[in-house]
Amino acid sequence: MNRKYAVLALLTPVLSASAFGQISKTAEGYVLKAKYFKGQVIRFVTDNGIDSSNAEMSATSLKMPVILEVLRVVKGVATVRVTLGDAFMGGTKVHAAESATFPLDNHNRGSSGGTNVGLPLPLKPVKVGARWSAVMPVNTGGRMTAMKGAYQFAGMKVFNGHQVGVITYSVSGPASGTGTMMILASDGTMYRNETRLSVTGQATIRIRSTMTRVSK
Repeated sequence: MNRKYAVLALLTPVLSASAFGQISKTAEGYVLKAKYFKGQVIRFVTDNGIDSSNAEMSATSLKMPVILEVLRVVKGVATVRVTLGDAFMGGTKVHAAESATFPLDNHNRGSSGGTNVGLPLPLKPVKVGARWSAVMPVNTGGRMTAMKGAYQFAGMKVFNGHQVGVITYSVSGPASGTGTMMILASDGTMYRNETRLSVTGQATIRIRSTMTRVSK
């Protein structure tokens, strides 16, 4: 796998994890559900640092905008389009913008039930420390494979003046790593996502990615 596909293909399911979530507290624990409405648009920017165990590959960075759009909502199922903007690595454009459209229910799970796109939310109320898991499909340069995700609700906190719910996660498959996502309690949308990935082949490529909301 070359560097371009290692970065873009394997970042895609992590970036797509930015789908919306809504937090409410009940006697049984915290309810995490998605809340969508037609016409909803949220923009993010990603800043990714990349280095390799191969001494011939110099460390570099990749910047890319991400746009989430809700095209329609029918009977609680939203059709969401995620656009990964032009990607620049070391000041050079390495990939043109592309979009993917898919259905998501209010737990961020696909219509098939077994296929998850984005960060899948737990089906039942969860207490702090609760764990769940899911499998995410990923296209690595034309070959479909899967990444396994394990998630944990770390609780609520204040970050940069915002009340957020925190979900930590780990992934394994074509890439392995860990991450932390923060979801705004006020309106249920993602505020920030940080992840570290490692892709092992002839050389190990390490990716450090931060995705930050820039506008509503």
